[in-house]
This record gives sequence, structure tokens and C-alpha cells, in this order.
Amino acid sequence: MWPTASLQKFALPVLAGIAFSLTPTSHAGQNGERWEYQTKMQSDQAQGFALPTMTMQKCQEPGWKNPPQGQQQDSECKVKDYKKSGNTMSWRIECPQGNGHGEMTLQGNEAFTGFTEFSSDRGNFRMDMTGKKLGSCDPATDRTVVNGMNVPNAQEVQQMQANMNQQMEMANTQTCASAISSMQLMMFTMDGSPCAKQKPAFCKRLQTGDGAMQVVGQDASGEALNQAIEYCGLGKDKVMGAACKQAKATKNWDFLGSNCEAETAELAQKYCAGRDFTSVYATEYGSFCTQYAADLMSDGGKVEKKEESTVEKGAKLLKDLIKW
Repeated sequence: MWPTASLQKFALPVLAGIAFSLTPTSHAGQNGERWEYQTKMQSDQAQGFALPTMTMQKCQEPGWKNPPQGQQQDSECKVKDYKKSGNTMSWRIECPQGNGHGEMTLQGNEAFTGFTEFSSDRGNFRMDMTGKKLGSCDPATDRTVVNGMNVPNAQEVQQMQANMNQQMEMANTQTCASAISSMQLMMFTMDGSPCAKQKPAFCKRLQTGDGAMQVVGQDASGEALNQAIEYCGLGKDKVMGAACKQAKATKNWDFLGSNCEAETAELAQKYCAGRDFTSVYATEYGSFCTQYAADLMSDGGKVEKKEESTVEKGAKLLKDLIKW
């Protein structure tokens, strides 16, 4: 025996969807008829259980010229084998959850009665329907009312969808602009990302000093830089050249000392060599010179023991002239 909550979860979407689909197509610009429907569903899987009556008012095409086939594009149920004999219509229903059939009898032009029966592996369901015509309406502007609540009309739904698309596009634009500013490669490579089309902007920024420095600063291993370079198909020397140039121009000594050996050595010889500690520290390059000297004289320094290099020459000068 299925509990009430389970029956509601399964049966409501199916039969409520069928109830909505039994309304003939409305066409904008035509005079319409406003009908009120009441539907009530029962199941053999619950002892005496019945869902509350659902009431719907809808503006539709005059008469019943179309078969009661599904009119909603998002409906999973299909109505087939529609037949009309006098005032009675019948049809079959095919849904992913199961199959059924229905019948509806018009009572003149003002009312109808009908039913839908549906069978699935979760039980058998029956939905009884009654309807009455309320008057005339305009299908283009009239609202559907379900259980006393207004449902937006087609024009309003279209406008809401357009507004939603616009807001989503604006949000995507802001997200991708932020990802470019912060050089977050993942936002461009993950599946379905709206930023994928902004790849040229990301790669253009990678070739600037600021962009390259941001990527380098994301991890000490250099993997982030390697991935970004591979993604953009750029040369590492070109990217790092722009980064080191920017670091030098902005006096970013930490970045320069960690990533730009040639530029570091050049600055050391120009602004550090030949001065004592006091005179060096008094300049804007004081922190750079002291850090450079400390790095060179510490264990595990960066200078490789090869043929005397420019760096080593600068180091010798610093060791002779800077007194600790």
C-alpha cells in the first residue's frame, strides 16, 4: 500500500499535467471562451484517499475544434488516437510513467463531464473532470487561474523569460570579467562554462605583466602558469618577460627576486654594488639590496656553481661592500 505522500508525489505531476493538456490551443488575436475546470483524482493504492479538487480557469479557442492533445511543450504525456463522435471525445494517453485513456462528453456548448484513467507500476489512478463555460475572453492577454492563483499569460511568460535571459547574461558577463581580472583559468576550461567564449580576453591578459604576475602568484610550483600557457598556446619566455618587466617597473622586489634572475642581477649591480649598508638602505632599493644579499649568502642560495655568472659577480661586490 502506497502512503499518501508517495501517491501525491507520483500522481499529481502526471494527472495534473494531463488536466492542463486537455485544453485546446489558444491563439492570440482571436476571441476566446473562458472555461472553468474541476478535477479530482483517486487511487486504488490508498484506502479512501483522494486528492483535493483542483480548479482551473483558462481562456481557449472557441468550441472544441482540436483533439484534447497535450498543448504544453514541456508535457511528458502524449495524447493519441483522438476520436470524436457527436458530443463525445475519447483518446489514449502515453506517459513515461505509464499509459491510460480518457473520455469527455459535451453538454451543449456550456459544460462537459469526463474522466481519465491511468495505470502504472505504482498503481491505478482515476481523475474525474467537470467543466463549465464562464464567458468570453482574449487569449492574448487573459490569465489562467489555478486554485485561485493567477498563472502568467503567454506574453508575460515570454517577457519574464527575456528578462531572465538578460539577467543571466549580465551575471555571466560580470562573472567572466571577474575571472579575467583574477586570471582564474578554471572558469574558462570547465564544462559548460559561459566564460569559454572569453578565452581570447584571458589569453590577452596573460601576455600583460599584471596578468602574468597574477597567474605566477597562484602557486609556488609554477603549475598554474604552465597550464595557462598551454591553454593559450603561448611561449613561457614571452609571458615571463612581460611579468618581470612589470615587476621591475612597479618595484615588486619579492616577485622579481623569486622569478626574474636576470633582472634581479641587473638591479643588484646597478643599485647595490659599491655602497655600504647605510647608503644602500637609505635608497628605495634598500630592501631589495638587503634581501638580495641575504639570499645569496644563505644556505641553499640560488647561485649555481658554474662558470662565474653575472649574479656571482654581483654577490661578490655585495659581500665586500655591505657590512652585516
